Amino acid sequence: MDEQRKRVYSYRQKVLDGVNCRDLVAEMIGQQVDENIKQFLDPTYGSDSFAAAAGNLLHVQLEGRDYRSVMFADADRTAHDEANRMAESQVFDAIEENLPDDEEQAEWNWTRWRIGQTRVGASICEIAI
Repeated sequence: MDEQRKRVYSYRQKVLDGVNCRDLVAEMIGQQVDENIKQFLDPTYGSDSFAAAAGNLLHVQLEGRDYRSVMFADADRTAHDEANRMAESQVFDAIEENLPDDEEQAEWNWTRWRIGQTRVGASICEIAI
């Protein structure tokens, strides 16, 4: 936030000092174009952006390196498989934490289980089947 404030006041001071605003705006546009060109031309951009988008949709953390030089159908299948493995792991962890074998069923923490299970998109009925 401090960096942003410094930049704004720096540009403000330049305008007050009489710098040509057209040149100032052209310079800012050029900087943005250069930054975006670097990002989009990066060899890992495709796989990293796929991992970020798929991870966001599937609610998991995916690594871009797992999707390099892979066709979309294969990457899609891999992402879904990884999300399923992570969801299964989260469900088992939640069961261990909230519904332990060494406690009576009356002592199980159902409230916490219900809150936790909504993150993985599974209901208690689905798991019991």
